[in-house]
Amino acid sequence: MANREEHTDVIESMTRLNVGALCTYKTDGVEDTDVEWATPSELERAALRLRELVLAGHPDTKRILEVYAQSANAVDSINEEFARDLADVAELARFAAQAGASRMTLEVNW
Repeated sequence: MANREEHTDVIESMTRLNVGALCTYKTDGVEDTDVEWATPSELERAALRLRELVLAGHPDTKRILEVYAQSANAVDSINEEFARDLADVAELARFAAQAGASRMTLEVNW
């Protein structure tokens, strides 16, 4: 929900935490063959892993949460809101895998 391309430290943290499948990038102008896709199962595992780390208060999630907070709803705690969003991503990925999708994209608009 935040522009992670501006925050390379967030991408590094996510890679270090082994949840890199959740990293998103704009692909305008990039050849389809140069885009690295995550499978729905990889996306589900990454979402559930990061959710667990956030709820456990893992110190490497602090910066990820700071950037996420830039577009949070400010009603619930950032940890709770992010954990809920990650559970939603995992559920969407699980549905895609069950439907036989080999890759998927998520887009949020409002």
